[in-house]
Amino acid sequence: MPKDWFPSWTTERIRAEAKRLDGAWSGVVASLATDGGEREVMYSSSEGRRFVSTLHEILTHVFNHSTYHRGQVARLVVEAGGTRADTDAILMTRREL
Repeated sequence: MPKDWFPSWTTERIRAEAKRLDGAWSGVVASLATDGGEREVMYSSSEGRRFVSTLHEILTHVFNHSTYHRGQVARLVVEAGGTRADTDAILMTRREL
């Protein structure tokens, strides 16, 4: 695992980085209108192995992977005797009528 995967950043630095990444995601989403997500992307894994996947495949992984980790954290919190937070994505966006 690369040493810089979990840097010791201040809260301000984390917020700035999140804002920068939000802007980058906007560009990725906009590109879906032109190629439908079928554009191939070459990349290297953390072990240095090279792969190619479509943008659609990568985005599917990204969205599902975060769900996987939210579930892991919720289970660990309950096992430690705590009360899990509401982590369902829809709960963060829904509006009551």
